[in-house]
Amino acid sequence: MTHIRFAVIAAAGILVGCSTPEFKTEQSACSVHWSKIIPVKIEKRLVTEYRREKEFTGKSVCTQNGNQTICEHDYNYVDVPYTVVKPVDINAAERNAQIAQCTQNACTLKYGNRDCKAPK
Repeated sequence: MTHIRFAVIAAAGILVGCSTPEFKTEQSACSVHWSKIIPVKIEKRLVTEYRREKEFTGKSVCTQNGNQTICEHDYNYVDVPYTVVKPVDINAAERNAQIAQCTQNACTLKYGNRDCKAPK
């Protein structure tokens, strides 16, 4: 249940962005409508994630400070892929596309533009 709540909140956050109050109102109505038609469906999926690791280049940088030599190893950071099993809302892409289309259509009908910007 927590995953479902998170998925709905995340989808709503992605769709809102920077927009007018009128846009948010239309989007909210569309979100309620399309969330009933295309509900959240969580399935466990293999997902590739990346972690950064330090990798020694085989080189050292040495500096002379008086009669003392200080050497530091040279490293590069590399992204290392690994696979994890994560819960994924497999309906999110389709539902979000329908919500976006519904919102644009509603804005066009009410305000004459896709952004719900009131005429001046």
